[in-house]
Amino acid sequence: MARASEIRQRLIVAAERLFAENGIDGASLRQIAAAAGFANNSAVQYHFGSKDGLLDAVFRYRMNQMEEGRGELLAAAASRGLLGDVKTLLQIICLPHLGLVDENGRHPYARFLCQYLLRHRPPAIGWVPGTAVPDPPENLRRVQELLRERLFYLPAPIVARRLVTATIMYLSVLINHEAIGVDVAEGEGLDQALDDTIDQMVASLSLPRREAFPAA
Repeated sequence: MARASEIRQRLIVAAERLFAENGIDGASLRQIAAAAGFANNSAVQYHFGSKDGLLDAVFRYRMNQMEEGRGELLAAAASRGLLGDVKTLLQIICLPHLGLVDENGRHPYARFLCQYLLRHRPPAIGWVPGTAVPDPPENLRRVQELLRERLFYLPAPIVARRLVTATIMYLSVLINHEAIGVDVAEGEGLDQALDDTIDQMVASLSLPRREAFPAA
């Protein structure tokens, strides 16, 4: 008999694939259980409580998988004296997504995460120090703290909001490349497109906040 941890993993992987293919609202718990190989339609409720619980489980499962890669990138950045460089910090956040591929070389988690970020404000992405939410994994939290130190002139909630928006920008380029098969700019490969996108992210994330105009 499969252990509970194995059952949870099978459900998470099946859910990620179906959410990526059919959309979060287009994949039912019954379909997810069947895709994971379970005849019992209550398997998801038993292990995750609800669809929202399953969504959070997919998010945290993949986020924890990227921790090791982010740790290696953090160590490399530290050795090069780049822990204060915004582009390097964004690369540490984004590049591990490239390794999350299925058996066909596609990135279902990127498709899932775009939807998830638009539907939720997950604590590990929009986390603001001092708020009563679960802390993100250590390496991701360290990158966020370094970003906020570098962007000290912006309120922390603004940095968090911009980081969510910037992450969606990066994932969208990856998804569009897979869907279309070619890049919009002639002669531009995926690596060049993603590097250019990170440059865009740096500019949008670092932009000083414009004060609101006084009411007329």
